[in-house]
Amino acid sequence: MEVEKLTHYGCSDLSAQAPTLIDVNAKSVVTRVNFDRYCERQGRSTKTVSPLMPKISNDHELREAIDKLSAPQQRRLGASFAKDVLHLCRDERVVRAVETALDTRASQAELEDAYRAAKAYATKTYTACGKDTDWLAQADHFVAASAVAALTPPNLASGTANAAWKAAVQARMAKNCEMVETDQGDTESTAERQYRIASEAL
Repeated sequence: MEVEKLTHYGCSDLSAQAPTLIDVNAKSVVTRVNFDRYCERQGRSTKTVSPLMPKISNDHELREAIDKLSAPQQRRLGASFAKDVLHLCRDERVVRAVETALDTRASQAELEDAYRAAKAYATKTYTACGKDTDWLAQADHFVAASAVAALTPPNLASGTANAAWKAAVQARMAKNCEMVETDQGDTESTAERQYRIASEAL
C-alpha cells in the first residue's frame, strides 16, 4: 500500500496512485482542519481517506475506541467480529444476518428481521451450552450470540457493555470452544485479530 505523510503545515509530494492511508510523521501534529484541506486540495472526500489511527493492542484500547462509535458503526464492527468466526456457524440464517449487519445499505426492516432470525437461532441453540460433549455445537451458539449482540437495537440493549464489545466477547467464546474441540490454537489469538479488525475499521 502506498503511503503519504501529512504534517502540521501541509503534505508531502503526492503519489500518482491515490493512496488510502496517511502515514503521520511522529514529529508532526495533525489537525482535522489540515486533513480536510489536504482532501480538498486533492479533490477527494474525507470519507475515502483517513489519518492513521493508533494501533489497538489491548482490550482497554478496544473498548475506548468502541465507546466513541455510533450505533451503526458499532453494529458493523460487531458484525465484523462475528464474521471472523462465521466458519463455526451451522445455520444459514445467522450467516445472512451477519451479512445484513455489515451492509451499509440495509434498511431498518431488514436489520430487524436479521436480529430476530439470529436471536431465534441463538435461543434454540442455548441448551447446547450445558453439554460438554459437543464443543462445536457450543461454538455455533456463540457465533449466533455474537451476531445477536451486533444487531440488538439500542432500545433493547441491556447492561453497560456496548454492542460491538458484546459481539467481541461472544466471538471469543466461539473460538475458545473450537480450540477445545480441536486441541489446537492459532498463531494469532482471536483478541489480537479483533484488535487488528478494529484498527483497520476505525
